[in-house]
Amino acid sequence: MRFLFLTMDGNHGAALNEAAHRLRRDHNLDLQLLLFNATTLRNAEEWQQLAQEMKRADFVFGSMLFGEDLVRPLQHLLSEIEAPTAIITSN
Repeated sequence: MRFLFLTMDGNHGAALNEAAHRLRRDHNLDLQLLLFNATTLRNAEEWQQLAQEMKRADFVFGSMLFGEDLVRPLQHLLSEIEAPTAIITSN
């Protein structure tokens, strides 16, 4: 399973990587975790990489996504994928 996680910053990275490791180890789950955050989306090449990974993902999850510069391009990319998607916003 290819699980793609989107967020504003990378603070979730260590916990998500540990959770993915435990799921693979304890449940023999074939899980690939892909992490993208606003700091990794600084140029057209990085946005293209995200678009490609989103099309290959089995599930897309987004958390703490805000700001026109990030949300509008994501909205477009999300409209082009077929994977189940959950986006959670918070203020």
